[in-house]
Amino acid sequence: MKTYVTIADTVAARIQSGDLRVGEKLPSQRIFAYDNGIASSTAGRVYAELVKRGLITGEVGRGSYVLAPPTPKDISAVLEARSDMPLDLETSFPIIENQSKLMAPALQELSRPDALDGAMRPARSRGNNELQNHGNIASQYLGYDDWKPDASSILFTGSGRQAIGTAITALVPVGGRLGVEAFTYPILKGFAANLGRDLVPVAMDDEGLMPDAVRHAHQSRSIDAVYVQPSLHNPTGRTMSLLRRQQIAKVAREFDLPTIEDQVYRFLMKDKLPPIARFAPDQIILLDSLSKRLAPGLSVGFLAAAKHHAAKLSVVMSQCGWAAPTFAIEATTRWISDGIIEQLDKLKQAEIAKRWVIAHAILDPYLETPSTQACHLWLQLPKHWQCDNFVTAAAIQGIAIAPGTAFAVQRPSNHVRISLVSVSQDNLKVALGKLRAILDEGS
Repeated sequence: MKTYVTIADTVAARIQSGDLRVGEKLPSQRIFAYDNGIASSTAGRVYAELVKRGLITGEVGRGSYVLAPPTPKDISAVLEARSDMPLDLETSFPIIENQSKLMAPALQELSRPDALDGAMRPARSRGNNELQNHGNIASQYLGYDDWKPDASSILFTGSGRQAIGTAITALVPVGGRLGVEAFTYPILKGFAANLGRDLVPVAMDDEGLMPDAVRHAHQSRSIDAVYVQPSLHNPTGRTMSLLRRQQIAKVAREFDLPTIEDQVYRFLMKDKLPPIARFAPDQIILLDSLSKRLAPGLSVGFLAAAKHHAAKLSVVMSQCGWAAPTFAIEATTRWISDGIIEQLDKLKQAEIAKRWVIAHAILDPYLETPSTQACHLWLQLPKHWQCDNFVTAAAIQGIAIAPGTAFAVQRPSNHVRISLVSVSQDNLKVALGKLRAILDEGS
């Protein structure tokens, strides 16, 4: 008599061979049991084993679906070296040529002995207001029109990633549940796994996170907090309307539900919308970072929250050593006050618009949506390509791209994210041309 492990091995082999394709729905456990002549309880153990191996995912009310199989060992070395490839379309850090010339004067000022003495003081979560009014400058930076977060409750972390780690640790207990978009930031997935927090995928539509889906997720089984990217969502590029932002805020107020609003890509929008925090300041923790606006090596993270949340966040930052260095805060606030960051925003917006023209010229038959203002595109692969196989084919051509599976929380994905900003325009044309040739294979 076959054991459940043996049966799971058989199904796993079919997934590895491609006989069962990524995204394919499996029969219900009852039908699977009947087809294989086994008890329903055994079928349940088979499906649980496949979930454990990361080969399928099960969603209440939707059934079980095939995930991308693990990468074969002979290809893994190629994928591990993606970041060192000559054509990096995986990372999304828009850098403008000669932007360092705009930024240098602030650092020259900091080189004066009197300024440098202050900038070398110990790091504090709320900056060093004896040196300069860091909180007020950050409040102006994070605000919108007549709304600004409380300057006294703004915290400075070493990076946006540290800000995310701080928020998750402070707001979601060990074993707790964090609601996220069905596709979310891979670093957040890693934080949740390492910190022992469970992610709850919440449905999205063309505007991103759906308020009714948040309400349903919380009412079905309480969630401790929500993480959302309302502006140029990573990876889909979707942006919430004003109404949608107000609706998300209403849900947060209704359940007094802490909601982490990550607006790291908002600076790329020419016509900016107010943050959700404007409509629910007691529940929303506003998060931002300079890694995209400036450069990954010059990152400072921001957390703006009501005082009761800020106190918890500050404790975590102190315990984890995640407060931004005073020198970094001082340089950052000077770049904000001098208008340098605003200049860079406009330059990067214009550059990304040019990159989208290139993308449409080469990939247009495969692009389902018009240009966004995002620094990456979210590409639905044709049926003859599976996500991981396509990423591997690109890697063999020396092109690094991000597989959709890296962003998927539960549901399988046959997308890839392609950065438009991490290489020169000429190299972008070369890389997209190669990707177009790969896409056309087998069509």
